Amino acid sequence: MPTFGPIISGPAARTPLTLQQIFPAAFPSSNQMTTLASPTSPTLTTLPTSVGLPAAPTGGILRKANATTPLGGPWTYWWCQGGPEAKELKEGEDKHVQQRPKPYEERLRQLLSFSAVEHFWGMYNALKRPSQFPMGHDLAVMRRNIRPMWEDPENNRGGRWVLYIPPSRPDMDSDTYNAAVDRLWLDTVLMLIGEILDPDSRLVNGAVLSLRRQGHRLSVWLARSPGRDKIVELGHRIKDNIGIGDETYLFYEYSQSIMKSRSARRRTPQAYRI
Repeated sequence: MPTFGPIISGPAARTPLTLQQIFPAAFPSSNQMTTLASPTSPTLTTLPTSVGLPAAPTGGILRKANATTPLGGPWTYWWCQGGPEAKELKEGEDKHVQQRPKPYEERLRQLLSFSAVEHFWGMYNALKRPSQFPMGHDLAVMRRNIRPMWEDPENNRGGRWVLYIPPSRPDMDSDTYNAAVDRLWLDTVLMLIGEILDPDSRLVNGAVLSLRRQGHRLSVWLARSPGRDKIVELGHRIKDNIGIGDETYLFYEYSQSIMKSRSARRRTPQAYRI
């Protein structure tokens, strides 16, 4: 069994899917390929047609006066530094002493907030892509004043839909893999800020991308868990809107289960899988 049980190819197989099987739209063989601009490239970023937001503007970071297309609400881009922090050694202390990471909340930083389409593209063109961050780091886009933490009151009654992204394989070009991960994150963020999933009830709080060597995790966080039917409906909308493959599973975890499992150092039970 792979580390994440839901990522299986067919009902009987136990082989993890490749990123190309999970997210076929991000590979050159697909007609739906979206061109991503590199951090230094003047090339415009083309939006997925399902999102319905205007194309990326030119001119770098835009001033607020130039914002003409407001979003449904303000959002904040977050970053959490990963890995153990350097520990200052006392005289005579072994330099190989085990280093412990700082608490998550201390490593969490707000990067930028935005409330209009032009604000978003100005921010996006100025920031590194996910593939340019070191392993162990987290990126998040959340509604303003909501932290990407389960302890936040806006998150602790909800849950998350999770997609496991397997690590790159030796036979896969690293640039192709990285471009696909970047595209998957962009499509997820556009789905959120475009209010595609649940435009009326503000049920979706944001998304988190956890970059890990053993495989990345992309999760969409809900403010509350409204019952099985609605949760499953949102899961299918996520799959449809970011265009992941039909054989790929998402799994749902309740926030209370996540916090209990974390404190007990055990694996979080999966409530639903689609």
